[in-house]
Amino acid sequence: MFSEDANSSMSTQAVAARLQATHQSKVYKRTQRLDGNQLSLLFYTLNRPNLGDNVRDGTVLPPGAHLIYFTPRTTTNRLNEDGTDSTFTAEPPFQRRIWGGGEMVWERANPLLVGDTVLETTQLETCEVKRDAQGDEMLLLTVARRLENGKGLAVTDRRHVLLRQNATSNSRTTEKGPSQSQRHPGPSTAQALQQGANPKALSRTVRLDEVTVFRYSALTFNSHRIHYSLPWARDVEKYPQLLAQGPLGITLLLDLWGDSRATQQSDSDLEDRPQMPTSARKLTYQSMKPLFVNETCNLNMLERGAGMALLWIQKEDGTVGMKAEIECFQLQEKL
Repeated sequence: MFSEDANSSMSTQAVAARLQATHQSKVYKRTQRLDGNQLSLLFYTLNRPNLGDNVRDGTVLPPGAHLIYFTPRTTTNRLNEDGTDSTFTAEPPFQRRIWGGGEMVWERANPLLVGDTVLETTQLETCEVKRDAQGDEMLLLTVARRLENGKGLAVTDRRHVLLRQNATSNSRTTEKGPSQSQRHPGPSTAQALQQGANPKALSRTVRLDEVTVFRYSALTFNSHRIHYSLPWARDVEKYPQLLAQGPLGITLLLDLWGDSRATQQSDSDLEDRPQMPTSARKLTYQSMKPLFVNETCNLNMLERGAGMALLWIQKEDGTVGMKAEIECFQLQEKL
C-alpha cells in the first residue's frame, strides 16, 4: 500500500516502537448482545424500511453490519483533540487519523445473528513507519478485531489505520480534496478498474448528504471532528469540506452487493429486497481518496467470475474514492 521506510528518522521509529510496546501484549475484550434496534436504525439510514421493520432475534446481520456494534467506550474528556477514540494514539505529530483500508473475513456457516451474545477481542498487530509518494513519514497501524458468538469465531475484521503528521499552514490542498501525497496508489479511474471484468454489472448513484453522514456517526458513536466540524476539517486538517466516513463507504458498497445476491430484486423498489443469509467469505478494501459530504457518487459492482466481484465508489470527478473486492462461498461450501 505504501513504501517501506528503511531510512525513517530515529524519532519516528521511536514513536512507532513505543506505541507498539504499549499495546503489543494487550488484548482488549468486550462482550455485547447484538441489539435488533441498532440494526433497524442502520436499515433506515440506508433507506431500507422493509428490512428495518422486520428485524427480530435471529435476523442475520448482513456483511459489514458488525461495524455498528462495539462502538468506542471513551468518555468525552478522554477523547483525542480531534474527537477520536484514544485507545491507539501516537505521540505528536502523528495524530491525523485516517481509515486506510483493511479486510473482513466471515466464517462458513456461522453468521452473526440479532440476539447473539458476542465476544469482541481487539489487538494492535503492527505499527510500521511508512512514506507516501511525497516522502512524508506516517504510521500504519494494523488493528485486528475478532467477533465470536456461541458457535465460535464468526468475523475477523482487520483494519489499517493511518496516523499522519499534523497539518500545517503550508499543507497542500487541491480544489477537490487533499494533496496528491494523501492519495493511495492504485487504479484511479473507473476505466482502470474495469480492465478484464465481465460485463455483468450493477450501479447506483448516491449523495453523501449531511443527514446520512450524521446518522452513521451516531450509529457508530463516531465523534471524529472531520465529519461534522467544518472549521476543524478545513482549518486544522486542511480539507476543503467535511468528510464522509470510510466505514459508511464500505457499508454502501456491501449494500449494493447485497442487491446482487438477493433471490428477488425489483429495479423499481430496491428498498424492499428480501432478507437473506450471507454468502460472503472475504472482503478486502482500500480508501483511495476522501469522500466528501454532499458529494454525489456512483456505487459500482462488476462480477469477475468464480464467486468474485469488484466494488468501487466513483467520485464526481471520475476518480475512485474507494475500491474493494469480495469473495463468496460457493454453494457446496455453505452447506
